[in-house]
Amino acid sequence: MAMMLAAKDKFDVHYAYDFQAPELGDWLETENTLGEPSQAYFLRSNTGPRWMAGGVLSRPFILANQNGGRFAISSIESSSAYERSIFKSYVKFATVDHCLFVVEGKLKVEIEGSSGDNVLHDGETVVISAGQGFKLDFASPFVKFFSVANGRGIETLIQDSGAPFGGMVLPDKAGELDSAALARVAKEINATIE
Repeated sequence: MAMMLAAKDKFDVHYAYDFQAPELGDWLETENTLGEPSQAYFLRSNTGPRWMAGGVLSRPFILANQNGGRFAISSIESSSAYERSIFKSYVKFATVDHCLFVVEGKLKVEIEGSSGDNVLHDGETVVISAGQGFKLDFASPFVKFFSVANGRGIETLIQDSGAPFGGMVLPDKAGELDSAALARVAKEINATIE
């Protein structure tokens, strides 16, 4: 305490002896939703919107439609326990680059035209350029990675071909994949699925 009192003589310090800390409050429902375009917002951890398509869950931090299509950031989760993934076939985005950062688990990435899989573990990153086809294989019981794209990318495939997901964790069984919706969304965002 003596050091703090001495600091007022050396530095521009103004004590607020009558300061009253604010009362603790409950989280607001607005802290569970994405903001409008060009509007600041706060997302409480793991409580924001979630979409699931064929066993792949997307928890977006920001979507491309919120910033004029410049970028999108999302947490993507899935499991090796699910039989089928929307990334089982090669996916190619004509104009969108992706950076995938593995947070937890093991993710196998197969780049079209390369020999073999690239296996990524916690803390590892892969950058996939626009026009480059890729497959993703969720190779551990729980896989979580962050996807950063310079436009509408894999998070849009999941959101627009899937459905809102009410749960907080991955379900025991993956839901059915709507292949027609996936093909429609891919065409809308200039992506191909082989």
